[in-house]
Amino acid sequence: MGATILPDSKGFELTIAVKMTSAITSMQSPSHAIVVGLGNHSPSTTPSKEEHDVCKGYVTLSQKDTALDKDFVLIVSSADIGQPQAIVETHPTLSNNQRAVLLSLIPKFYMARIRPEIVFIADRSGSMRQQIPQLRTALTVFLKSLPVGVKFNICSFGSTHSFLWPKSELYNQVNMDIALKHVQTFQADLGGTEMFPPMEDTLKRRYKDLQTEIIFLTDGSISRAEPLLDLVQRECAGGDVRVFSLGIGDSVSHALVEGLARAGRGYAQIVGNNDKLDVKVVRMLKAAIGLHIDGYKLSFSAGDCASPATTTKSEHDGDEAFEMVEREESSAPAPKADEAQLQPTVISLYDESASADAEIMQPTSTDVFGHLPALAVPTRIQTPHRIPPLYPFNRTTVYVLLSGSEPTPAVITVYGTTKSGIRLEQQVAVKDVGVGTTVHQLAAKKLLQELEEGGSYLHSGEFGVDPQSEPGRFVDVVEREGVRVGLTFGVAGKWTSFVAVEVKEPQFEPQQFESFCSTSFQKVSRAPRCRMSISSQYERADCSNCSLLERADVNSLLSSLSASLSCDAELAMVKDDSLRSELSALVKPASARSRWLRSSYSSYSMVASVGSDRAVSFGCRNSSGSQSDSERTQDSKESKPYQLLRLQAFDGSFPSGSGEWATEIIKAFDEWVQQQKQGLDSAALVALPREMLEKLVASAVAAAIFEVELNDSRGVWEMAVEKTDAWGVETAGEAVWNAVKAWASQQVVIAGKLKTNDFWATW
Repeated sequence: MGATILPDSKGFELTIAVKMTSAITSMQSPSHAIVVGLGNHSPSTTPSKEEHDVCKGYVTLSQKDTALDKDFVLIVSSADIGQPQAIVETHPTLSNNQRAVLLSLIPKFYMARIRPEIVFIADRSGSMRQQIPQLRTALTVFLKSLPVGVKFNICSFGSTHSFLWPKSELYNQVNMDIALKHVQTFQADLGGTEMFPPMEDTLKRRYKDLQTEIIFLTDGSISRAEPLLDLVQRECAGGDVRVFSLGIGDSVSHALVEGLARAGRGYAQIVGNNDKLDVKVVRMLKAAIGLHIDGYKLSFSAGDCASPATTTKSEHDGDEAFEMVEREESSAPAPKADEAQLQPTVISLYDESASADAEIMQPTSTDVFGHLPALAVPTRIQTPHRIPPLYPFNRTTVYVLLSGSEPTPAVITVYGTTKSGIRLEQQVAVKDVGVGTTVHQLAAKKLLQELEEGGSYLHSGEFGVDPQSEPGRFVDVVEREGVRVGLTFGVAGKWTSFVAVEVKEPQFEPQQFESFCSTSFQKVSRAPRCRMSISSQYERADCSNCSLLERADVNSLLSSLSASLSCDAELAMVKDDSLRSELSALVKPASARSRWLRSSYSSYSMVASVGSDRAVSFGCRNSSGSQSDSERTQDSKESKPYQLLRLQAFDGSFPSGSGEWATEIIKAFDEWVQQQKQGLDSAALVALPREMLEKLVASAVAAAIFEVELNDSRGVWEMAVEKTDAWGVETAGEAVWNAVKAWASQQVVIAGKLKTNDFWATW
C-alpha cells in the first residue's frame, strides 16, 4: 500500500520556463490545469514591448493545492517544431572547455515496408477494466490495418498468459475474423500483472527466420522491471526483433513503457483516458512494418575537417577519434592503466622484522573507488551511445559532451545504411546558444539513464574494463562514472541525490491520547488535515478508518501498527471506546479482512481523499466480467470510421451494398462505363464477374467516403485505404481503378452524407 499525504496549506508548486527557436503558438496540459504566459519567463513581471519575446513563455499550476499524484504533461507547439535543430552550449563554470551539443530531429521519409511477424501482447489484468474499450479499439484498428502477407498472433496476459494460436498465423480473411471476435471478448479478468512470462514466451515462439515486431499494450507497472528490460535488450540486440509499447490510461508507468521501447529498439506512445488513440496506433503500425535500419551514426564538420561524433578517448592518449556504435568497427585500443600500476612488486617470503603480534596497517583512504584503475574521461561522449532506429514523424534526440581541444561542430550529419546499401542522410547546421547549463544537464540525465540501463559508452567494453570478462569490477566502474556525472552536472540519479530541508514552524494542537502499542501513556499531536492517495489490492475498505486520520499522527500510527506484536492485548488498554473501535478496524487480522472482502469483490483499487470535506470515493466492481454500462455506451457511439472499417475484408475490399442508394450507384456505374468506352479500358471491367464488379464499385465508394467525408480521421483509415487501393489495382489495373475511384468520389459528393449513411447501413 502506498500513501501520499499532503497538508492543505502546502501544495505542489511548479513553474516552467519555455524557450523555443521560433514563435510559440500554444501551450497546454492534458493532465493538469495550468496558467500560461507568453513573452517572458517570469509570472511576476510583465515585459515591455521591446522585451517581449515570442519564443519565450512560462507555465504555472493554476491550483495551489495540486498534489503530484500523476505525471505532469505539457504540450508546446511552435512554428517550426518539426524542423531539425542542433545547438551547442558552453558551461559557465566547468573548466577544460566543457560544451554540450543537442541534436533533435523528426525524420520525414518514406520507409520501405516488409512482411514481418507481428505479435500483440495485451494487458488484461484487473487494473485494465476502465481501459478495456480503448484496448479493443486499438487492436481492432491494428488488425484492420495489417498488410496482406504478414503473420500475426495475439497474447493476453495478467497473472497468467495465453496465445490466440500456438504459433503466428498468416493474415487472411478467416484468421482476421477469428482475431476480431477474440478481441471483442476481452475483459479485465486475468488477475495481476506479470509481464516477464508472456514476453519470454513470445520470444521463444517467434519464427527465427522472420523479423518480429512486438506491440506491447498495457496500463500498469511492475515492481521489478529490470529482468524484463534485460530480456528485451538482449533479444533485440541483433536487429531482428523490435518492441513497440503503447501505454493506455493516466496511471501507466512511463518509465516502464518508454524503457521497453528503448530496450526493444522501437518507440513508445502514451494514450491518456481522454486521448484519441487511432492516429497513434496507425503510426505505430507503420513503423512496425517498416524496413529495419540500424547503425545510425553522427559526423561533425568543423571548418574544413569532418570527424565521427561518437564517443572518443581522452585527448591525453594521443589517439584519433573513432566510432563506437559497432564494436567490430572500432580501431582504437582501450585506454590503459598507468604503467607504474602494472609493474609487479617483489615481496620477500622471509622478513626478519615481521612479527605475528604486529598490527597490520590497512589503507586509510575513504575513497570507495580507490581500488579501481584510473581511466581517462573521454573528451567526446555521445548519448545515446548507440543511436536508436529513426522512425518517420517520431522525435529523436542525441547529445554529445565535448571537452578539451575537441572542435565545436558547425554542421552535424546523421546517416545510416540499409542492408541493401541504401544510404539515408540528413545535415543539420549547429547554432551556438552561448553559456548555459540546460543542455549539459539534459545530456547528463540521458547519460545516467544509459549507465543505469546498460547501454552507455562504458558498456561497449572499449574503455578500459570489459563487462564480460570483468563483471565485478565493471559494476564499480559504472557506478564511479555515474557518481562523477551526477556530481559534475548536478543531476540526481541512481547513485546521486539531492537532500532538501524545509524549516517549518509546527502548528499542532496538543491532545492527550493513550498509546495503544506501549504500556506507558504518551502525548500524540494532532496533525494538520491532509489528503491521502492510497492504492490497495482490494477495492473496499472500512470507511470508519477515515476519521482516525484526523485524530492522530498518521506516520506514528502506522509505524506503531507495523511494530505491534500483540494488537489485541494492546487495544484493550485504549479507554476511548470510539478510538478503540477504529483502531480495531485498522488492525483487524488480514485473513479476516480478506475473507470479508473476497465474499463481495474479487479485485480492487482504492483512492481515498481525506480532507476538510471528508470526501471518500471508492470504485467497486463485481467479478462476473460482464460489460459495464459505460463500455456498452462507448461501443454504441462508435464513430463512422470504425463502423466502415468493420466492413472491410482482410485484403482491403468492401462488400457490395443492398440499399436504395447502392442500387442507384450500380445503375449509374453501368451507364458511366458505357459512356467511357472511348477513354476507359472497359475490357478489364467487362471481364469481371458481376459480383466482383459490384464489389469493386463498393470498395471505390468506401474509399471515397473515407477521403471525402472522413478526411479529418485520416490517421485512422489511412492504412486501410492503402489496402483497398492495392486490391483495386490488382483487380482492375491501376488506370481503371483510379478512374473508378474518381467517379465514386464525384458520386459521394453529389449524394451527401444522408445517402452515404444509407449505403453502409445496408451492408
